[in-house]
Amino acid sequence: MPLVIFASSRAAIFVVLFFATRLPGAGAAPRFLTAWDGGWYLLIARKGYPTSLVAAPGQSDHAFFPLYPLLIRGLHAVAGG
Repeated sequence: MPLVIFASSRAAIFVVLFFATRLPGAGAAPRFLTAWDGGWYLLIARKGYPTSLVAAPGQSDHAFFPLYPLLIRGLHAVAGG
């Protein structure tokens, strides 16, 4: 039963976001989807990981787990955009 509730909530969120992106003036992705780490994940989904490691301390694409960008890229390939 918990899995059904989880899947239902994710499906509801997907439906809301699907229609939210089709509102006039919404753009390709609502601003809240690219806030915080969302922007990093979208960048990784679009361009992939850099081929070299950054030696200097600071922010890096390599800090992010690859599953979510892979899912974004796969969903984009299926749904188009």
